[in-house]
Amino acid sequence: MAAEANFLVALGLSAYTEIIGGLVTGNLRNPGSGKKNYEAFLSYMGSHYVTLQDTIDLYTGVRCGLVHEYFVKNTAATTVAMLGQGRGIQYDSNVDHIVFICHAYYTDWKKGVAAYLADLEKKVNLQGCFKNALGIQHDSNLT
Repeated sequence: MAAEANFLVALGLSAYTEIIGGLVTGNLRNPGSGKKNYEAFLSYMGSHYVTLQDTIDLYTGVRCGLVHEYFVKNTAATTVAMLGQGRGIQYDSNVDHIVFICHAYYTDWKKGVAAYLADLEKKVNLQGCFKNALGIQHDSNLT
């Protein structure tokens, strides 16, 4: 029997989106910053995710649903699959259906991390957020 960890993988990826977003904002350890952190990293993953967040609130429905209830909430139907066609999260408003494709989301997430790291190397204000998020007090060189 194959392990079907699709919901667990989707949960982890959603949490990692918020965590990396906390490095982007500098608010990783600040209570109540979860949604802001999550949204900050979506922009690194691509405009598709930003538009979806504005349309259906991915943070509340997907991230919070998976983390707190182990299901996507605020939608009529959900499919969570390891593999599939299209973007990592898709939404069909005609039937209020969210599809989370773990491998596609992971691919977009990795590209987002690469884009964030490229920005981190050249943007001093982003380096300040990074240091703040991790509680780094001294002025060390990040490269």
